[in-house]
Amino acid sequence: MKAKRVPARIYVDIRKMIDPSTGELVGCLVPAGPTDREVLRRKRLKVGARIRTTVSRERSYSQHKYAHKLGQFVEANVEGFEGQDPHEILKRLQVEAGAYCDHEQLQIPGYGGCLVRKVPRSLAFDEMEEGEFMQFVRLICNHIAATYLPGMSEAQVAEAIELMPEAA
Repeated sequence: MKAKRVPARIYVDIRKMIDPSTGELVGCLVPAGPTDREVLRRKRLKVGARIRTTVSRERSYSQHKYAHKLGQFVEANVEGFEGQDPHEILKRLQVEAGAYCDHEQLQIPGYGGCLVRKVPRSLAFDEMEEGEFMQFVRLICNHIAATYLPGMSEAQVAEAIELMPEAA
């Protein structure tokens, strides 16, 4: 079995802190939450390590939270998703629905092209416009309603996700 890939991107907050080596007040990048801290642990990055990074502004933290609530909702309410983290669930649903996926094709002489696989595009909030993200959410809610919760409409699924409690 292939080892699970550790995400390369995390969110950080900029905070003022005192540098213990100089006593100077400086701006520091601090993991934004428990998921971000866990990524650093899994990458075996410790205090004092130097890393290379690219910095970009986050587009919308509320959308980030909503996406994770969507994954939590599915894990809690849809059989077969138990124990998966919200990001894995989003990616699985994205591929199933074909929502914002690129399609790789294989050309077979005499037969033409055939779909080999769907490759999900990044949902990173600094790479996807707000309108695209909202369309993605509608497509995923529709897919959840049609495939897993046929007694609910797309709007009811979206409303149920909004009612999910915030993750600790």
